[in-house]
Amino acid sequence: NYEWLVLTSANTVFGIVERLAVLGLTLNGGRFQTAAIGPATADAIQQNLGISIADLPAEYVAESLAHHLPLKAGERVLLPESAIARPTLANQLSARGAQVTVVAAYQTVCGMGGVNIPHLLTQGQVDMLTFTSSSTVTYFLDRLQNEGGRLEMALAVPAACIGPKTAATAQVYGFSLVDVPSEHTLEGLVAMLERYFESPERPL
Repeated sequence: NYEWLVLTSANTVFGIVERLAVLGLTLNGGRFQTAAIGPATADAIQQNLGISIADLPAEYVAESLAHHLPLKAGERVLLPESAIARPTLANQLSARGAQVTVVAAYQTVCGMGGVNIPHLLTQGQVDMLTFTSSSTVTYFLDRLQNEGGRLEMALAVPAACIGPKTAATAQVYGFSLVDVPSEHTLEGLVAMLERYFESPERPL
């Protein structure tokens, strides 16, 4: 029923794999084209679904994918994503004439356990906060508050974000941002952090 399957995260891929297993189904990749927002998602698609990628944008953000996708007017696009995903990609694909079906593939929830976040922050045991999505920013702060912490504890630590949308969310809360990697991937984020901590000019 669709000309395109558009996937924006590895989590979406894992959600599809789990659902297919429950239904006892497999994907026939020859009946549609698949687009991924970035290389990590593309790898997850190929390794877990066994289908090839027809399109990968130059910049790993929703706006670039929406602009870059070789759509024809009237083509049907299946867009499974997080239940709290921004509507940007769906709206932009629709604006280009696509018939977009959005499906909630997984639910993002606030984590718990493992470490005492307020204790780590007050004891100066955190040199950098890293955020890989807008939801990690908001849920981190929710958890901090749930564990008796305050926003000021987190704002005392510099933050690094994987991409511009995540950085914009962090700035709304008042975080002091180190930078955003030019390549919006985990590898790009780690490389940027390596350069930061190796720099003799970074603040102590």
